[in-house]
Amino acid sequence: MKRMRAPLLALALCASGANAQTKPDSTVQKDTVFVQTDVMSNYLARGMEFGHGTSYQPSITAIHGPFIGFAWLNKDQTAGWNELDIYAKAQKEFGKVHGEIALGTYVLPKIQGRKHTEEVTAYFRRGNASAFIAHDFGFIHGQYGEIAFEHAAAVQTTIGAVKRQLPIAARTALAFNRNYLREGSGISHLEAKLVAPLKIRGVEITPTLVYNHPLSSNFTHQRAYGVTVRKQF
Repeated sequence: MKRMRAPLLALALCASGANAQTKPDSTVQKDTVFVQTDVMSNYLARGMEFGHGTSYQPSITAIHGPFIGFAWLNKDQTAGWNELDIYAKAQKEFGKVHGEIALGTYVLPKIQGRKHTEEVTAYFRRGNASAFIAHDFGFIHGQYGEIAFEHAAAVQTTIGAVKRQLPIAARTALAFNRNYLREGSGISHLEAKLVAPLKIRGVEITPTLVYNHPLSSNFTHQRAYGVTVRKQF
């Protein structure tokens, strides 16, 4: 159930040369492969916490023209390898609007009975504003959506005797949940995320902070922090 969407740092990464939960920027990179690993304090997605303790999340993304393939794993500190996500996605530009549709499945080997569910998603972005919606059917069913705004900036810092621009980016999203792993329908939570990407010898290293503020009685305050390491080939 890892969200397939354009990454938080689309603007900052293009300028500085890292969904953060930063995903490879499919709106910029074409005909390429990304290998990525997220190490997070806990597995937090769509306003909910899954599992307990440190989460290790390796993934691979292959982009060829308008088509994208994506595979993602989650290893929970206590439950081991407990989720595999596989998605196929297509992207297209509509003037100033970038659009994506995706079909995916996630496999949950620790669940008894049916161990997978399917998902259809749509994503649209114009400038710093974006909208995402997902419809799940199968073992898990329901809808999840969010409207998000992103802002990228740079902080002047000195490392040794060298002055550098440290790129940072913030993302705020208002989310809607309709029976997706929670009963009921309505605005669910507000998510705030801060990332600061660094590029060292061709490897992107991105510290990440996430906070979710509940706007429904079905949700609680959630926090997560970690780092993303990504390499483009």
